[in-house]
Amino acid sequence: QMFYNKAVSKVYENGHCISVSSIALPKYLEMIFIQMINTVNTLMLSDFSREAVAATSVAGQIQNLIIVILNIIIAGTGILMSVELGKNDRKNASEIAGTSIVMIVFCSVIIGLLAFVFSGQLMDIMNLSGKSKNLAVDFFKIKMLFLFIKMSMSWINNLLICNGYAFYAVIVGVCCNLLNVTFGYIVLYSSLNLHMSRVSGIAFASVFAEVISLILAGVFLLKKKCPFCFGFNVKLMKKILKIGTPSGLGLVSFSFTQIITTGFIASFGIIVLNAKVYISNIINYTSQFGYA
Repeated sequence: QMFYNKAVSKVYENGHCISVSSIALPKYLEMIFIQMINTVNTLMLSDFSREAVAATSVAGQIQNLIIVILNIIIAGTGILMSVELGKNDRKNASEIAGTSIVMIVFCSVIIGLLAFVFSGQLMDIMNLSGKSKNLAVDFFKIKMLFLFIKMSMSWINNLLICNGYAFYAVIVGVCCNLLNVTFGYIVLYSSLNLHMSRVSGIAFASVFAEVISLILAGVFLLKKKCPFCFGFNVKLMKKILKIGTPSGLGLVSFSFTQIITTGFIASFGIIVLNAKVYISNIINYTSQFGYA
């Protein structure tokens, strides 16, 4: 017990035992499934061109930073809802859920539109040019235009986890990745004439996978009758941000550092940039484990 004491990693409430692993594992799997979409896209595009790998990976890193920032809302919601559900106060829990979905959709739409408009400037900051920049802009615009879909799916998964239905959140994540691989394979290796670049096709493939997964998550949410009341409360918004911000700043800082590093490395050429991309894909999994 010098290094690890099981007693402090468990909480007993209402006759039930809640362990750190039972809370952290679903959250880690959720983040892994989000990261795996970018990793799989990178691996599939590596068969075609270095520029495509560099473009999607750089655009994906900026997207990840935006997702991490928006996850502050989701993290704050999860903590507040867990407290209210622990007190069997479903009314307050439903109000928190309603306020947070308004926040997450509004913020993701606004940030997504701003990123869409300034996508070219963002890629200039990342030192991309020529074909790589054009591909990155196309990929990034598609992903940002439908950012609210990904964030809504994450919000529902978080709600399922808070209500003790982590298994269903894992199912949604697995389905999203399987659909992404399937649609991506069709885009890259089928004989269909899609009238777009492979990079744009991969972006749309992941969006379609997220749309179907969002619908599936919504079905689970309704089936399990998780507390939810659509509305908006300014006091609850402040509470969500107050609690969620400290918990998310560490990962925001890490993601921002990765972007700065990528921007410097991009100036050395595509080969060096792609080497950094493959390493970052591995490092991200370990950092997210600690965050969870």
